[in-house]
Amino acid sequence: MSEVEENVEENAPVICPVDPKGNFIILDQIALNRAAQMCIKTQLAPPHLVDQGGVAAVAAALLMCKQFNLPQKAMGQMSFIKGRLTVYGSLYTALAQRHSQYGEHEIFFVDNNIEKICVENKNLKEEAWACVIRVKRKDSSIWNEYFFSLDDAAVAGLTANLKPSSPWRKYIKDMLYHKCKYRAFSKEYASVLEGIDYHEDVIESLEGFKDVTPRDGGTAQLINEDLG
Repeated sequence: MSEVEENVEENAPVICPVDPKGNFIILDQIALNRAAQMCIKTQLAPPHLVDQGGVAAVAAALLMCKQFNLPQKAMGQMSFIKGRLTVYGSLYTALAQRHSQYGEHEIFFVDNNIEKICVENKNLKEEAWACVIRVKRKDSSIWNEYFFSLDDAAVAGLTANLKPSSPWRKYIKDMLYHKCKYRAFSKEYASVLEGIDYHEDVIESLEGFKDVTPRDGGTAQLINEDLG
């Protein structure tokens, strides 16, 4: 029997109170572990999190929900990779939008002639060379511009010796977009996003490395957190 199965044994007395919104109330380490076990037992936890790290992964996700005042269903937008809790791009954007100075942003791609790829320019069939994100903070008329190009990817060593399955081969626009968004938002909204691992960025950085995330329900040791 795996550690997870032992922790969430069907008849095990796991008690964890919930708030009026149905979220588990987490006041200390014991409550956190109980909530994680209850999420697994009742299948509230996303299956991919349970597969990736068991109780440790679910507990880390619950902790992030508490830290950022997120509904616990937001765990579905998180992933546990090689012991690191990451958030998918959609949740990363949602968190950036919580920043007090978030105003608006726009995204587009340019080809290798630095022409915006759009219907107006009649160049939709052109390959993307770079992604551009323009950010305007609240109460400001200035647009700050960020971009990430294939040249940037080459300099960073991201496109050398690629496997056929590499996202830098199959999903170039997506990769340019994710790298650009991480660059733009992590700088503009650092006070909200600092320290949060961006899922797509972590996946890209692990290209060529063996994934050793537990797949049998096993867990990693959960480091105590100050839940204050």
